[in-house]
Amino acid sequence: MSSSALLRGRLFVRPRRLPVVASAMLLCLAAPLLSAKAHAMKIQSVRSPGGIDAWLVQEHAVPLLALRFAFDGGSAQNPVGKEGLANFLGAMLDEGAGELDSTKFQERMEELAFRMSFEDSRDGFYGSFETLTTNREPSIEMLRLAVTQPRFDVDAIERVRKQLLSGLAFAAKNPNRVAGNAWSALAFSGHPRSRRPISKAFASARSPART
Repeated sequence: MSSSALLRGRLFVRPRRLPVVASAMLLCLAAPLLSAKAHAMKIQSVRSPGGIDAWLVQEHAVPLLALRFAFDGGSAQNPVGKEGLANFLGAMLDEGAGELDSTKFQERMEELAFRMSFEDSRDGFYGSFETLTTNREPSIEMLRLAVTQPRFDVDAIERVRKQLLSGLAFAAKNPNRVAGNAWSALAFSGHPRSRRPISKAFASARSPART
């Protein structure tokens, strides 16, 4: 990853390989600011106590911590007949975890003013996380719960399922998406890559409202 990629939009860290996410991932990062005096960005290679390799960039002008991480996996590993499973997982990870149901989990996210999201590609499952450094500890604990103790409550599953189905129905009318699906099926016939990942971009029927 180039330095210019790190500067695009916001700072993030993307580990080369992340088999697990643990609370030990307490990497102090801050979003870079454009300053009058240009300076070279220092990218460090670090390893957490749990053995997670990561790239670290520090800028202490803004009290923000941002993480970008990835798991091996993705839509290519979805079982036949269960296309969209990885995407559905990403949509469910902020729908309650540990002792917190969906509503309480979302309320806690708002209290701590942090953001996290998950998405799949063909070969990976990605997560993004941002919080103020003053809320680092409790926010990362919420991330840990989401990744290691998701609830998958029946009511949340059914609500998200309907939202994603609505997004799929919309995508089925998108000419570019239809053409892309047809091309992948033809070019990679019989291979997992023939099944294109279900992007959140066309699962936009998801509503931020929680029940």
